[in-house]
Amino acid sequence: MADTPQYDVVQLQKEYDALRPLLIQFDQELDHQLAQLLHRSVALAFPVQHRIKTWSSIVEKLQRVPLSLTGLRDLQDLVGFRMVLQFTRDVERVCSLIQENFKIVDRYDTLKRLKEDQFGYSSVHFVVELPAEWLAVPTMRGLADLKAEIQVRTTAQHIWAEASQTLQYKNEKAVPPTLRRAIYRISALLESVDLEFERVLSDRDSYRAKVAHTSPTTDLLNVDTLQQILDASWPSANKDADGENYATVLTDLNFFGVTTVGALQRLISKWHDQVLALDAKIVEGIKRGDKGYKTDPERVDSGVFYVHIGLTRSALQMEFPERWREREEQEKQLQKKQLREKRS
Repeated sequence: MADTPQYDVVQLQKEYDALRPLLIQFDQELDHQLAQLLHRSVALAFPVQHRIKTWSSIVEKLQRVPLSLTGLRDLQDLVGFRMVLQFTRDVERVCSLIQENFKIVDRYDTLKRLKEDQFGYSSVHFVVELPAEWLAVPTMRGLADLKAEIQVRTTAQHIWAEASQTLQYKNEKAVPPTLRRAIYRISALLESVDLEFERVLSDRDSYRAKVAHTSPTTDLLNVDTLQQILDASWPSANKDADGENYATVLTDLNFFGVTTVGALQRLISKWHDQVLALDAKIVEGIKRGDKGYKTDPERVDSGVFYVHIGLTRSALQMEFPERWREREEQEKQLQKKQLREKRS
């Protein structure tokens, strides 16, 4: 048996203390770059999680896992990131973004370690360093050879990983025999969740492709047909690139009796020019210093204010001015009542 490595703990802690400012910079730089890569690309279940490994955690790891180290920079998870995605189809997309933008030291999928009759969580792990062109920037030269671990998983995989961590049921040997059947069942159910979400997404894609060509005017509106009508009716420059909440404007449309494809198309056609004229007027007002509107300066610079659902609400307000004011007043009164009840 090989000798267990011996570590100079005092020297390693001094190295850690000296390295920590660079780890903080490394962590912040990766966080910024990953945010830019993921922006508008995929649906995250939670904000990206990240951490810098504490000294106590390093000591615990060195006691638990014998490692041959020339220094702390050899550790692959001094900085760790976790991305939890809503859908399986986004996993490979994110993995491709990571591979295209970072220097890959290692990549492995935990699922490939499991046999067919084993259970466990699936997660794609990367060990990365910053690419050479980034390190050419003077302020980043000290980050050379620092490594970070990036985990990519779905929500269902994350649920299993967190639950198994709490239960300490990471493999069959750790599970009491009387509970193994239940654990297998949970693992299978969570895997089915990802498969069924993929089925829903595939069916939705097929539905959207179909209604894009044949959507009878008598069809009742839903969020998919609503989005397609708004995309076809309003300027693309107005659309919110981060996504729009079509469900909320669908509720508004239903409230005012605009419930079918044809009814919405007629509403937009009637008020289309007036709504866009109002949008342009608001932009001009903001440019002159009107502080009554809050918006992204980049949108104003490109000459737009309302997003697609905002333009649609403006058309509703023009079509039903009295009822719109009555509804607004009712909502204000309801908010006041709720506030009083909360305070009492």
